[in-house]
Amino acid sequence: MACQEPYNVELKEASRILSVNDFFLFLIRGAPSYGHTIIKGERHIPFGHVAKPSKSDAIRSWSACEHLPFCDENIFAAAKRLNDTLKSVILNKVANEKKIGILLSGGLDSSIVTYIVSLKSRNVICYTLEYKGRVGTKEAKIAKRLAADLHCEHVVVKIDEKEFEQMNLEILQHHNRPLICWSAINQLALLKQAKRDGCDFVISGMGSDEVLVGYHKLGHCLIDFNKYIENSPPDSWRKYMQEESLEQSLLFTGNTNPFPKSTLKNIFPAQKITCDKYNDLEAFYANLLKNNPRCSIESLFIQQELEFRVGQILLPDYNVVAKIADIEVFYPFLTEQVIKEVANIPFNYKYVVNKSSFLKYPPATKYIDKLVLRLAFEDEIPTYIHQRSTRLTFTAPFAVWIRKADVLEKVFNEILESTLMVHLGIDRVYLRKYFRGFNGNPWRKPFQLWILYQTALWSSRHGILFGA
Repeated sequence: MACQEPYNVELKEASRILSVNDFFLFLIRGAPSYGHTIIKGERHIPFGHVAKPSKSDAIRSWSACEHLPFCDENIFAAAKRLNDTLKSVILNKVANEKKIGILLSGGLDSSIVTYIVSLKSRNVICYTLEYKGRVGTKEAKIAKRLAADLHCEHVVVKIDEKEFEQMNLEILQHHNRPLICWSAINQLALLKQAKRDGCDFVISGMGSDEVLVGYHKLGHCLIDFNKYIENSPPDSWRKYMQEESLEQSLLFTGNTNPFPKSTLKNIFPAQKITCDKYNDLEAFYANLLKNNPRCSIESLFIQQELEFRVGQILLPDYNVVAKIADIEVFYPFLTEQVIKEVANIPFNYKYVVNKSSFLKYPPATKYIDKLVLRLAFEDEIPTYIHQRSTRLTFTAPFAVWIRKADVLEKVFNEILESTLMVHLGIDRVYLRKYFRGFNGNPWRKPFQLWILYQTALWSSRHGILFGA
């Protein structure tokens, strides 16, 4: 059984009516979906499900990606097949020798895309983003070096705080929901430049992290979950499914889970925040494991990443940006051919904790993600790409700018003066106290504040009303 494509609903006209419950689901999930959540007239289903919606219900089933028999195939054979598949997908797309733009961060995924395109075409422009007055030069230098090595033109697009804010508002004006991905603003800046330069379409490496376990948080969760399943009796599944576990479990929250309910209850003390969408999911997954005791949990996680993170968070934001810029964006890692290929590659071929003897040029990190992809192109892209440090360029600078007192105060005022937030009875004192410092995880609280900020901006501009 092949892996199904990410589940995407056809967007309908925004109704301007939002239930209070759906609002809090949005803050907890990062996307308006949980169970049979209905938002703006659209029925959403949880990841890992195939549904035939009726007027009142949806028939559920789970379509796992069946593993190929790897008894006669080692990681090198899997890497070779992945190499061939990616080249076929990308080279077929650029076969007509059009003017091609590439979003090049200097990271592994975009570097591989650039390398493959360069095999066929020289009519290529690589685009890298920098923030004026911020450290990002190292990234731009790596991208510039790669573009030069591959004989491709390279353009650095620079934006400042004011331009970032203007594009943020432009996206919200066209979007049917608050903006989740701050990186979409970066992409808008790059796509506008590509359009001005006359590119026929742009290629992005987005999707590789989701299908090849490019996030350490996801990799560790899979390792821990597999250990749990192997060492626990079948009925202990239900213990794992307790509500407090669900709030922290990637199985239900994915990589984008802004707020736990406990925090929201403090920020909005006047609201009864229940969002009880766990019961049906608990029964579904408990039954799944019971009937499939040897099911590949990583296939479920990968499908979750595709359907939830990609299908409900990334693509809706990026698609709006592409429409604003009026240019096509091609995502080779999200094509059916590549998804089918990587979904059947075992987890231990994708993510390892210890240094791998398979790699000649291991990355400068403690953990190795996307192992099979690194191996697939180990001898084709430069070693400085394989061994680069963590990327900076495509991460929005909001998490840095928000540490400035004037920026933080502006964000606070936008949130606290929003009609929506006032209607919900936001606790002004607690909000300021909670976001007073950004110690610990450098992205957690800035992202939480970003979600509240975007919700306030979007609702103010679209006149969102609350229904039942």
